[in-house]
Amino acid sequence: MRIAFRIIGAIAVTVAALYAIDVWTIAPILCARTDHRAARALDHADRRDDVSQRVAARDVERSLAECDANSYEHFFVLGGTADMLDDPRAAAASYRRALDFDRRPEAYFALGMSEIAALDQRAAIVDLTRAVAFDPSRLEDIPYETVRAEVKRRVEAYYGKDWFR
Repeated sequence: MRIAFRIIGAIAVTVAALYAIDVWTIAPILCARTDHRAARALDHADRRDDVSQRVAARDVERSLAECDANSYEHFFVLGGTADMLDDPRAAAASYRRALDFDRRPEAYFALGMSEIAALDQRAAIVDLTRAVAFDPSRLEDIPYETVRAEVKRRVEAYYGKDWFR
């Protein structure tokens, strides 16, 4: 009887270990790989026509839904997908989640552009100002003259006029 309990115990420990390895190691690696592939797919889709972009964005959205990832790249790619699908509010929410993991200028910039598309110019100026403070070269990427001028004014007020040199 003792041997049976030991065998059952060994089987239970083995199953628990395999489950833990799957959940804490293999699944995150597979999701990180999915995030990376999705980011590349969006980059390629960006060079296509609108219909092809939407198809690619839907494919990326489906592949990301299979992962329960919590990473900067996962949420940044979700934001890009929502942008391609013309859903600026969902894009902004995803970029905000990405910023919970890492505060990168490209996320602030994408968030600001999504906020402009969602007609929240005040929030957009705040986030675009953060992006330009991190990376002054991003100022020229702002397509709206009035927003660009306000962002430049705010960055210069805080960091000085020589910040852009």
